[in-house]
Amino acid sequence: MFFLKDRFKNNVNIEIVNKAVSDNVGSSIFYEFSDGDAYNTLSEKWVDELTAQDKFRDNVPTQNITSKTLVETVTIDSLVEHFGMPDYIKIDVEGHEKNVIDGMSIIPSMISIECNLPIFVNESIFCIEKLSSLSEKYRFNFSISEPPEVLVLDEWCCCNTILEIVRSKKYQFMEIFAKLC
Repeated sequence: MFFLKDRFKNNVNIEIVNKAVSDNVGSSIFYEFSDGDAYNTLSEKWVDELTAQDKFRDNVPTQNITSKTLVETVTIDSLVEHFGMPDYIKIDVEGHEKNVIDGMSIIPSMISIECNLPIFVNESIFCIEKLSSLSEKYRFNFSISEPPEVLVLDEWCCCNTILEIVRSKKYQFMEIFAKLC
């Protein structure tokens, strides 16, 4: 949190909310590998994957949890109720994407989710299907770089096409974008 407060201290347009986004307003355990680590998460599945002694995934060595903290949680819906509808929502929550999407009922004009495959294939499928159930007008595309630099598909595709791509497990990482068309 200190990192974000320091980074944006001179930007009056940014308000730091000291809560984690999930599927409910309440609390959850936040697992830290180290302060500010990009792999810190609410996802026990992600923790299990990164702490497994026989794994070495995507050039990330086995890590150890340094702390577990009970944190307050909010939903995207509650944030939208407080701040208004944003133009774009990026969900980058290290394996907790399904929970965030599951607690969402709003329909943003553009949203993206990270998909670490094949570990989170079922969760990624859930997210795509949930977004499609919120609006049939969503069309999909994806990037395979972080940060996303270029979209892979020349044209935005329907739900079934992006599901086929996810199920193919051709990519280990995808940032899937959904936009209303």
